[in-house]
Amino acid sequence: MGAVVGPIAPRDGSERYAAGDVADEPFARLGEAERAALLARLSAGLSHETRNSLNSLAIHLEVLADKIREPDGRIPAALERNLKAARAQIRRMDELVRRFAEFASGRREDGEVHQLALDAAELCAFQLRRAGTTLSLEIPAGLRVGGESGFVCRILVEVLLACAAPGSLRLEAAREDGIVWLGVVLEAEDDVGPPLELLALAERLGGGLDRLEGSVERWAMRIPLGAGIVGR
Repeated sequence: MGAVVGPIAPRDGSERYAAGDVADEPFARLGEAERAALLARLSAGLSHETRNSLNSLAIHLEVLADKIREPDGRIPAALERNLKAARAQIRRMDELVRRFAEFASGRREDGEVHQLALDAAELCAFQLRRAGTTLSLEIPAGLRVGGESGFVCRILVEVLLACAAPGSLRLEAAREDGIVWLGVVLEAEDDVGPPLELLALAERLGGGLDRLEGSVERWAMRIPLGAGIVGR
C-alpha cells in the first residue's frame, strides 16, 4: 500500500474517540447489541413493506403488458424494451432489499469478500457520490471469509461511510496466514488530516492508521476480517 511514514496521532479533538475505561466496555457492547437488534427489526419491516410494494408493482406491470398486446399476442417492440427495463429494475430492487436484510440480520454465513464489498458499495453509493469520493476495489474474486459475512459487510459499510470525503478511496483484500485482511487507502483532496470518523474506526478495530509518504494526504489502514476459506 506504499511506504509508511508513521502512525497518525488523533488531533482536532478526536482524542474523545480513544478507548475509554475498561469498566465502560460492557455498556458500550450493550449499546452496540441494542443498535444491532433495532437495525434487524427495522430491516425486517422495511423488507416486508418494500417487497409487498414491488410484488404489487410487478403484478400491475404484467396487467399493463396484457392490455397493450396486439391481436396476434405480440407486444410492440418499443414498449417491450420498456417492460423489460421495468422488470429488471424490480428484480434489482428486490435483490438489494434481500442483501440489506441479510446484512442487518448479522447471520453467520460464509461470504465472498469481493461480492460483500460490491453490496456495501451499492448501499453507500449515494453518500459516496454526494461526498465526491471515487471508489475502486482491488479485491480478488474467490476470496472468502468463514461465517462472518454479516460482520464483514458491516465493517465495509463503516469504512465507506467514514471515508466519504472529496478524494479517492481504494479497498484491497488478501489472505495472510489464514486470515483475510482488508486494506484501506484514502487519498484526500484537502490537507486537513484524516477524517475523525476514520480515526475512530481505526481505534475501535485496532487496525492502526498510517500516513503514506507523498505530496498528497494519503492514509492506509489494515483490518482483520476473519478466517479465510480455501477451496470454495
